[in-house]
Amino acid sequence: MVRVNGHEGLEIVYPLPVSSGSQSSHASVVAPLPEIAVNPSLRWVLDQYSWLARQGPALEHLGNNGGFSGATFWKLSVPEGDYCLRRWPAEHPSDDRLTLIHSVLWHVWQQGFDQLALPLKNNQGRTFVQSQGHLWELSPWLAGEADFPQNPSDGRLRAALRALGDFHNAASTYQGTKPAEAAPSMRDRSRLLDVLLTGQLADLRRRAAVHPPTPIDDPAERLLELFARFAPSIAPSLRNAAAAPRELAPCLRDIWSDHVLFQDEEVVGFVDFGALRFDDRPADIARLLGSLAGDDNLLWQIGLQAYAARRTLSDEDRRRIAVFDQANVLLSGINWLRWTYLENRTFDDYEKIVARLRETIGRLEHLIRQGPDHHPAGPPGGGLGIMNVEQGSQNDEGSKK
Repeated sequence: MVRVNGHEGLEIVYPLPVSSGSQSSHASVVAPLPEIAVNPSLRWVLDQYSWLARQGPALEHLGNNGGFSGATFWKLSVPEGDYCLRRWPAEHPSDDRLTLIHSVLWHVWQQGFDQLALPLKNNQGRTFVQSQGHLWELSPWLAGEADFPQNPSDGRLRAALRALGDFHNAASTYQGTKPAEAAPSMRDRSRLLDVLLTGQLADLRRRAAVHPPTPIDDPAERLLELFARFAPSIAPSLRNAAAAPRELAPCLRDIWSDHVLFQDEEVVGFVDFGALRFDDRPADIARLLGSLAGDDNLLWQIGLQAYAARRTLSDEDRRRIAVFDQANVLLSGINWLRWTYLENRTFDDYEKIVARLRETIGRLEHLIRQGPDHHPAGPPGGGLGIMNVEQGSQNDEGSKK
């Protein structure tokens, strides 16, 4: 064990490179006095979970764990098991937002949905602490891997969509469920598209042309070309969908392949709930199924059937899933361009970003060939015309009995 300024029982473990002949790409060593060991904020946070700190956990710094949320992670290990310590970025979420997120997670857990890592309570009975301008939370470490792209199967696809349906059923009884109103995610996408079509797209092209070279320049040029071709054709259906009132309930809003952990063919759990808020359930379905099924029409039908086995999907739900997916594909890549060329942000893992942009380009090319009125999520024999506000909306009929 390492003793740091009188603080006993804290073992700091770091991954270090090893030779290529080793079975693992890294080895863990105990550092004598690394920077993290003398981090007073980290030590204070651990002390707020005294039941864990007393056990002298080994602490492995994971950095951002391959994500782009701005969060930092540590893995804590004790004889009884492993835990995940998360430090949220200073910018988000707020105390109120994280309180809502944790309240929903505890609610769905109590309703029987246990495919998540439940935030644990600290010495004061709260599920997060604040230190040095950051919010921190502790949860059990979930086994499993977010490896669907590397190991896809129909069984895994069904398991993921069934789990999402189970989450929506459990969340549907949350006490804060709201009456019908415009869906935030659809409204936000519609507004962003209007901003782009009324001037920002031209500004983005100009700024990209004079910006210092970046690794995303080649895919960015192709993405801007495809965006200009596809955006005007889906703008009317997106605006109409954004105006239609919907029954809002807690939704994950960032549920995709990287946030679903599998063991064999089963879903172990969902992770990363920072985007959770009240929204329209088809947004979750489109986000998850778009990342798992891509442009495969058969996989879309398998996934939709799996979800519908848990929770009824109306024709209007299916139309909205299709529009959500089209908007997601259209705008997700553009966001990276806006952050790079308009906001001058830089990123650590450009290789991963370029791979995501090329995947988006492939999907956009497919959507353009398919046409804006056709999508595998659309209702059988129907187009994607979304009901207007005067017609009202058709909401979910609820969970399967």
